[in-house]
Amino acid sequence: MANNIVSVMLYLLSISLTAQTGFMKSYDIEGTDSNNGTDLLSINNAYIILTGPNCSNTGFGCTGMIKTDTSGIKQWDNLFENEEGKLLPIRGFQNLGDAGFVVTGEMGHLGYGTLFLLRISTQGDSLQLREYGNEELREVGIPTTMLNDTLLGLVSWSNIAATYANDIRLIKIDTCLSNLSEIALLGVDGYLVNFGWGISTAPDAVSLYINIVHRNNIPPNYYATVRKINLIGDTLWSYLLSGYTTSTNITEQVVVLDNGNIVTRWFDEEFGSANEQNPYLICLNDQGEFIWRYNFNDNAYKKFPVAISKATNGDIIGCGFVNNPNYNYSSGWLFRVSPNGELLWEREYISYTPMINFLVPQGIDEDDNDNIIVTGAIIDAIPTGGYEWNALLLKVLPNGCFTPGCNGGAEDTLIIASTVVGVESVPKPPPQVSGVSPLVVFPNPTNGVVQILLPAQRQNAQILFTNLSGHTLKTVPVPATQYNQSQMSIDTIDLPDGMYILSYEVAGKIIATAKLVVAK
Repeated sequence: MANNIVSVMLYLLSISLTAQTGFMKSYDIEGTDSNNGTDLLSINNAYIILTGPNCSNTGFGCTGMIKTDTSGIKQWDNLFENEEGKLLPIRGFQNLGDAGFVVTGEMGHLGYGTLFLLRISTQGDSLQLREYGNEELREVGIPTTMLNDTLLGLVSWSNIAATYANDIRLIKIDTCLSNLSEIALLGVDGYLVNFGWGISTAPDAVSLYINIVHRNNIPPNYYATVRKINLIGDTLWSYLLSGYTTSTNITEQVVVLDNGNIVTRWFDEEFGSANEQNPYLICLNDQGEFIWRYNFNDNAYKKFPVAISKATNGDIIGCGFVNNPNYNYSSGWLFRVSPNGELLWEREYISYTPMINFLVPQGIDEDDNDNIIVTGAIIDAIPTGGYEWNALLLKVLPNGCFTPGCNGGAEDTLIIASTVVGVESVPKPPPQVSGVSPLVVFPNPTNGVVQILLPAQRQNAQILFTNLSGHTLKTVPVPATQYNQSQMSIDTIDLPDGMYILSYEVAGKIIATAKLVVAK
């Protein structure tokens, strides 16, 4: 017992001495009107954020890169475009050390897409852009892994006449991008559609773990298979994951643990509903045998894990989003699970913009101090009015907090719900972020009259309907006849269809907000 107490004290001391406090920041790149963080890496006391698709002034989409220091101060950014097509990064982001980075994804053309490989210097300059494919083949996605000095990737191809990808090719690429060769043709018997969404190098360095998502056209259910293959594409074993999902946001990772086991994530929608997809983590050993499964379906609202990674100490860390009904839009979600499948903690986060609170993490890593860093999409308010999409950088300590005690500053108030191992906890009441709390409105969506539960302050109050461009299209004062009423009816028939931010304003100050969809 004494040794355990000493270990805990040393751990807490190490956090207080070495770990920086966390933060939440957002970034845009000049020449774009929207940005989306898709993946990130911690390298030499700096953070490299991959963004895309970014909407630019010259094209539909492009790839961007941002470098910050460990305090989140931007050091440089760059935008990568091609006149012949858009560059959409698709979970292919590798660090080549002094040689820079390689990004892989889809180069969009009119009616079809090809595979692109982009080499970027450590200073963010474009060194080389290669394209593979033609009008007869359509590339869907390419996750990659490193084996010695070679990139190995999964390319999902389809004939241009086909609607979906129907085969997967294991390819090999040298880091100079001068040579691409096909190793094997992969697929899953009995399915019309196959996507290669995850690839990792096994510890023996002579085999690979891949994750294939597949489906038939009817019904539109996606299934997943984990497969171990050798370096020439032969299958060593295959494991069909339980359950399915109807979601199309199905990018997968296969995480290799220190003990040689692997972990991936999937969904069991068969035992839930489309609104509660029952996500889970599953662990297999290197022989393809089941070890454990952890279910996340413990909430009354949807959870969607997007990315997972292995922490330095061997834990599994992950990020995604939840639809917490107490907040507008999606809230960020981070979790930490032990190698034995035990939940250590999970936390939910909102943004600094109280009327939106939109936060969708998509990529996760650890820095040199074992802090967790996350990128994704965040919506910020524009000072001149309206909102814009930006790339997120969220940094928290190993316990998921912004400060060691989880109560040390304004940032920790952005944590709206927590579950910690050994502590039975429920979501906290919505915090008063900048004095703003949720406004209850129903039915939502609406095709006419809505009911609004009025806050206690009703004198000198009015309700504003603002579209996402920042224009207030309707203002309804709370009449004196409503001062003693808890509910008020408002007709939205005069509003165009779309999404609105409802603001409850008292004496010029907004005290409550909600989102409302008008669909007549």
